Amino acid sequence: MAHTTHATSMAMATHKPRNAQCTRQPRSAIKHAATAMPQSMPKSTATSEWLTSALGSAPPPTSDAQTAARAALASLAFPTSRDEEWRFTDVSQLEDAPLTVPLTPSTTSTDDVLASATFEGAHRVVLVDGRFDANLSTPLDEMMSSLPSGSYVGTLASAPESLADLRDAYDSLASAPPVTEPLTRGVPEPGAVQPPPPKPTDVFRLLNTAFATPEDTFCVYLPAGTKSEATIHIVHVSTAFAGASAVSASFARVLLVLGEGAKLDVAEELVCCDENADAAVLAVPVLEAALAPRAKLHHAVYQRFGRTSSSGGGYESSGGNTYCLKSTIVSQAEESVYDETDVSTGAHVGRNTVTVSQRGPRTATGLRSFTLASAPSQTLDVHTSAILSYPEGTTSQLHKCIVGNASAKGVFDGNVQVLREAQRTDAQQLTRTLLLEPRATIHAKPNLQIVADDVSCTHGCTISDLDDTSMFYLQSRGISREAAREQLVLSFGLEVVEKMRPSDQSDGDAWKDLVSRVTADVRTAVS
Repeated sequence: MAHTTHATSMAMATHKPRNAQCTRQPRSAIKHAATAMPQSMPKSTATSEWLTSALGSAPPPTSDAQTAARAALASLAFPTSRDEEWRFTDVSQLEDAPLTVPLTPSTTSTDDVLASATFEGAHRVVLVDGRFDANLSTPLDEMMSSLPSGSYVGTLASAPESLADLRDAYDSLASAPPVTEPLTRGVPEPGAVQPPPPKPTDVFRLLNTAFATPEDTFCVYLPAGTKSEATIHIVHVSTAFAGASAVSASFARVLLVLGEGAKLDVAEELVCCDENADAAVLAVPVLEAALAPRAKLHHAVYQRFGRTSSSGGGYESSGGNTYCLKSTIVSQAEESVYDETDVSTGAHVGRNTVTVSQRGPRTATGLRSFTLASAPSQTLDVHTSAILSYPEGTTSQLHKCIVGNASAKGVFDGNVQVLREAQRTDAQQLTRTLLLEPRATIHAKPNLQIVADDVSCTHGCTISDLDDTSMFYLQSRGISREAAREQLVLSFGLEVVEKMRPSDQSDGDAWKDLVSRVTADVRTAVS
């Protein structure tokens, strides 16, 4: 009988600790440790009037997934601090005004934000308020001509009927439960009654499913054995089209489908035209990816909502009404590779939720994130869930956070589930945080749930301020205290930023453009 083991470390810290640590013990120690999981906080059961009103402006459903999403939303409450998943991330201000979606293309100028979103040599796809804008993007004919034969780029509504794989992937991923509940009983024996499916508690992903139509869903499809030589650069632009009277909401949806052995590099950039400081802007982008056996997807995300890139003439913190709540859902077949690096510096409230399901043996998943919360009252949140269901799978995670303002907050919740069949699994998870100001706060919750016996799984969590020894060493070499501080903080974040570039690319490639911009923005923010 296999053991069911939970290893959860909950760390909440405010400046100034000295290397407070919560480090995962070796497997031999953990297998005989007492099982202890924090009790979930009670959830509100009242139906949200805000959600009910929002559904009234949603388009007619065109798929079973949209119908199911609407039905789920009609019975859900708006997230509050009483919900475990939203315990430390406050989105209650959104309920102060009704939600509005754009009925016509935005008239707000996007020239400035697009001028700063450069990526030399990449195919640019621009989604304004959740909708594909062909006039601002690389022409579809040009993209198609550069891709291998049989590929497709464009909206789901315009996809050829022959691309059954594309439509099947959309139906499967859009209908998947938004979150996976903690595994408490292990995997049932063959023939045993299956436990009920997880409850759809991610309100915002459900909102995206309810609002994003096939006309709004942008797709990239690569057939088996092909490779895209050019990176796909997806720029999400949000505007305050509704003014100060309502929440300007957008629900972009991107679908990536890679055939057997296909390879694709994708970079997402999320920006906001924050012309009205009193206006509330809500972006809920969703990216879904289906990887066939031996496919490889490299995925980089840069969220600078409400900030101006340093190359565009300044680096200004966002107002208090910008929300970017992103979800990424990935399904991996055997021997496929998914590698994701996320950097977040913008938005009053920013959250990136990544859910990866390994659906075949010898599957590899790499997840990295760097969040820099430096604006007053800013909250940046990273939630990850990796579900390992087959033998010899690997997952490697590195999550870093800098909180550089006394009223700012970082949140990390990382969940790894190793099911009984996932023998000889290797799962590594490390989260590190720098608190640079008094009363700066981080909530870190690394969590391993292990049923398999033959595994190598570790996690660690460190929270600290700048190391005095390193500061002294640099200052003893004639470097000023300010310069030494900047160098240490910058190097802390750049370990992740550098991973935005694919491992098979050199410093001189097109990715240098994006990596250099992110580096310059971070340098300006910490100086």
